[in-house]
Amino acid sequence: MTVTNVSVQPHSGPSGINGWLILPLIGLLFAPFHYLLRFFSHLITYLTNNIWVTMIELDVSKGQQIFISVTIVVYSLILLLTAVISTILIFHFFKKKRSLPKHMILYYIATAACKFVFGFAFVYISNLLYGVNHEERFEFAAVSMMSFIFTFIWANYFNESQRVHNTFVH
Repeated sequence: MTVTNVSVQPHSGPSGINGWLILPLIGLLFAPFHYLLRFFSHLITYLTNNIWVTMIELDVSKGQQIFISVTIVVYSLILLLTAVISTILIFHFFKKKRSLPKHMILYYIATAACKFVFGFAFVYISNLLYGVNHEERFEFAAVSMMSFIFTFIWANYFNESQRVHNTFVH
């Protein structure tokens, strides 16, 4: 029986959690706290706000009431789920899992899509209950645009970076 000695070639170029890779890590470290804070502030806002009384006073249709209620519940659950997923990604980041770059790209795309969908839903709800607010529409458009730009930049970084490739793929 012959044992072959396979030597592992060191990868060339930068590796390790340094350079630009620190920025997504910092964002990821704060993400669970950010999403939990948003969950509790969102929940308190809708539990203490007179949104339910406003819907009755404005004679909002049953379909719109269901849409508003479902949107609030689903958004709250997504905030909790995002806090859990970002916590898992932190552990995968430090364990340098091979799958991390793909999961980070999916995470960025999913959070950008959720910001867009729920931002649109909450602008609709706000307009339905409180009237047209042009500042809110502009803020929604700006946040959505920045989120997609952020996603494009960091998804490309995780896909193309030699440091990411050397740190997580090799």
